[in-house]
Amino acid sequence: MIMTSNLGTEEFQRHSLGFARETKSEHERRKGAIETAMKQTFRPEFLNRLDEIVIFQGLTEEQIKQIVDLMMKDVKKRLTERKITVELTEEAKAKLAKEGFDPAFGARPLRRTLQRQVENPLSTKILQGEFKEGDRVLVDVGPKGFTFTT
Repeated sequence: MIMTSNLGTEEFQRHSLGFARETKSEHERRKGAIETAMKQTFRPEFLNRLDEIVIFQGLTEEQIKQIVDLMMKDVKKRLTERKITVELTEEAKAKLAKEGFDPAFGARPLRRTLQRQVENPLSTKILQGEFKEGDRVLVDVGPKGFTFTT
């Protein structure tokens, strides 16, 4: 059985400034705080049954952008049925990464952000006839948010 938890991470999230690389000493401090929180939360009988405890480092902005790329593969695949291609600029990826990342939830909100900011507006524009078969859509960032151009 594999379980995940954010147990003991609250203190570190308060001091976090978004995307940052964690030093070895910070990782050790965080590991100690998490182990303490686990001992305060779970009974020793339960803790003794755990084979392994893995403490992950936070995601970097570059890793979140890679997740955006992976999620966009699904969008691109669905659009190939309509013979429409879509590409994101680096600025669009960065904005999605920033808006879709939450230190408390990691990259989990990214799917909803991508849907709300890219998939839904793109679908609306396709239904309204702005984009048609054979178009290459470029998603960028403008002064009022995301832009969609051919």
